[in-house]
Amino acid sequence: MSGSVRENSIMIADLAYDKGRRLGSKIRPVFVVRNGNQKITYYKITSQFSHKPEYLKSMYFEIKDWLSAGLRQPSWIDTVALRRVEEQYVVVKFVGYLSARDEARFIKFLSNQKS
Repeated sequence: MSGSVRENSIMIADLAYDKGRRLGSKIRPVFVVRNGNQKITYYKITSQFSHKPEYLKSMYFEIKDWLSAGLRQPSWIDTVALRRVEEQYVVVKFVGYLSARDEARFIKFLSNQKS
């Protein structure tokens, strides 16, 4: 399966809830940062931005070209936590990539978060 998981791509994944797989999972889009050793490192993608507390909103990156990225509705990359999961548990299908414009904006966004 590792050939189908591409770095810097958007995938639809079946992810366990933060409290553990025993409690269930949710199918959601993710932004794949790295893929190696059968582990995927990713950020969650959400369409639920307006409901987030103000202190968290600054850590959400707006995907302006969400339609061309293969997403169905306006979406944000949740950079609050970089997550890792074993590849065998997650991938449902490939969706797309960030546009060149969004990719450049995302790199700048992440570098500003670290400063």
